[in-house]
Amino acid sequence: MPVTNPDYSSIDHQKMAGDIGLKVKHIPLLIASFLEESPCP
Repeated sequence: MPVTNPDYSSIDHQKMAGDIGLKVKHIPLLIASFLEESPCP
């Protein structure tokens, strides 16, 4: 069953940025871009 309303508010931006080598300020842009570019079910 696909998730129709995912909640990304609990993402730890600091940890994600450190894990992938980006600055924290880029994480919201990365998530927004991912959501825009991902195919909708």
